[in-house]
Amino acid sequence: MLSVVDQVFLSGLNFGVGMALIRFSTTSNYGLYSQLFAAGLLAVGLQDALIGSPLTTLAPGTGAHERALTIRRS
Repeated sequence: MLSVVDQVFLSGLNFGVGMALIRFSTTSNYGLYSQLFAAGLLAVGLQDALIGSPLTTLAPGTGAHERALTIRRS
């Protein structure tokens, strides 16, 4: 439940920043914000694809020592 509240808060905050930039900044500043936000989403997606998904898929089938070693290597 806390994760849902966190996501709602972050989404609302991002929406508010976007609306403020649309209203009070230049088009180039809003464009830069949009590009940086998209780059952040790409980075999070790559991190999940390269680290998060393999760990959640492979870690349950390993022993505690091997799991700890795998997490440290990531």
